[in-house]
Amino acid sequence: MQKEITSARREILEILKKKTAMTADGLSKLIGTSAVAIRQHLTALEADGLVSSHIERRPVGRPVQVFTLSEEADDLFPKTYHDLTNMILEEMCEVGGEEAVREVFERRRRKLVAEYRPLMLGKDLEGRVATLARIADEMGCMAEWEPSEGGYTLTEHNCVIARVARRFPQACEQEQELFADLLGAHVTRRCHICRGDGACSYFICSNGHSQVPPEAAD
Repeated sequence: MQKEITSARREILEILKKKTAMTADGLSKLIGTSAVAIRQHLTALEADGLVSSHIERRPVGRPVQVFTLSEEADDLFPKTYHDLTNMILEEMCEVGGEEAVREVFERRRRKLVAEYRPLMLGKDLEGRVATLARIADEMGCMAEWEPSEGGYTLTEHNCVIARVARRFPQACEQEQELFADLLGAHVTRRCHICRGDGACSYFICSNGHSQVPPEAAD
């Protein structure tokens, strides 16, 4: 989840984005705020992982502390990855048809199964659901789970690929299959962000296996 950033700290981040690297004194002069206040903001931004600093030695004078944006801070600025992704998939669809696009998402699903399946081994269904919710949450899906009558409900309050999924429903189809593969369980989608619902919700129930079946990794 994106951190709450005050207007003063946002201004510092925007300047560092444009200037690449600056000292607290340089920021103070540019913004017109005391160096003490700027250092307090920089300390908070550094604690949040949005700014990093290093000591720079200069030909004249004492070494100075220089501040730059972190990779995490760069993610706060607008990106159009979804537009590029859609454009590439559109081109792929024109060349190879819908099946070519489906194959891309299937290959991604198989790679994710191979990556995350070891985390599921040795756990009962509830443990696997809890692990899957944690994985989805770390991906930015704002996921949570709870026991339901006859099974479990996994809810994702945010879709990190919504703009892609609205154009290419194969993405959502493969996510549902990914969940079924990782859980070794029946997975039914009950709510769908791309359908206008406020979240994506899945009902999960046992398919008779106490552990993830070996074929789930295929």
